[in-house]
Amino acid sequence: MTNAARKIDHETRLIPRSRLTRFPLNRTIDTTDPRYIELRESIRAEGITTPLIVRPTTATNLFEIVAGESRALIATELGIDELLCVIREDLDEDDDALRVGAIENLQRVDLTPLDEAELYERMRANRDHLDHAERTPEQVASLLGKSPTHVRQRLRLVDLLEPMKAFARRRCIDAGGLLAIAQTSPAAQKNMLAPIEVLLKNQPTVTRADVTRLLQQGVTRDLSTVPWDLTDGTLVPYHVPCSVCTERAGGEAQRELLDVVREVVGSDVCLNGVCFGDHQSAAWARKSVEARAMGMKVLSPKRSSEVLKHGAPAHDSGFYLA
Repeated sequence: MTNAARKIDHETRLIPRSRLTRFPLNRTIDTTDPRYIELRESIRAEGITTPLIVRPTTATNLFEIVAGESRALIATELGIDELLCVIREDLDEDDDALRVGAIENLQRVDLTPLDEAELYERMRANRDHLDHAERTPEQVASLLGKSPTHVRQRLRLVDLLEPMKAFARRRCIDAGGLLAIAQTSPAAQKNMLAPIEVLLKNQPTVTRADVTRLLQQGVTRDLSTVPWDLTDGTLVPYHVPCSVCTERAGGEAQRELLDVVREVVGSDVCLNGVCFGDHQSAAWARKSVEARAMGMKVLSPKRSSEVLKHGAPAHDSGFYLA
């Protein structure tokens, strides 16, 4: 039977609101979201024009809402007693219901990049009923007809700091900007919060170009000229070597780094300023010990800046500057 034929076979009828229950695997609706409020006003004026998708439950005469929970909640608020529903008898597996609900939501015009990311995360976390393992991004992509690269990129947004997610929900940062921010460490994201707030006082949206400038102004650190061996795993014992760190853009561990980030930060930089600082301090501490062992005099950073006001090297004079 073709997909078209199966669609024709699905019964559509009015169902009392009292017989509709939520599907537990769907996300909780935020009734303060501006999009929810806008939908409520639209339904108040025009009614509900799109049927809900529901499936029968094991309880007698009850149906779970696979897609359209916001419309059902608004119906309750506005006193609408019956809702037009498409009944999907074929969605007896949670997995199938989640997939159909996801596809329905992906077709929404008001879907944000974070909405999409959280949708993929629910699909990924819902264990496959055959082997009970969490799905890979590739499996999620196959189920929803998306490219694996697109799904992997969107899933990065799930780990954004909550304040960044709040910006995303308000559509304050465009998709390119969010993907670039998602590549940085939590510490780097915290450093960007205040500058983003400042930008938003003068413009409605922070763009990829804005994030580019923020990244270039201090979130990233150049690794091409650092005074330590990037493969040294003993320099900072609680950190992995820079050569294999996932927060090193351009390194082996970042072969799948987003193009947008590579363009922003360059070919070989550290995306974690705190970690970079730890390595920098440890490298200079080690070199200070080596210098003293060679009979050199080690100056403090303050004293060295006084002696070398123009930044000239002093190694030839018998001094070692920390």
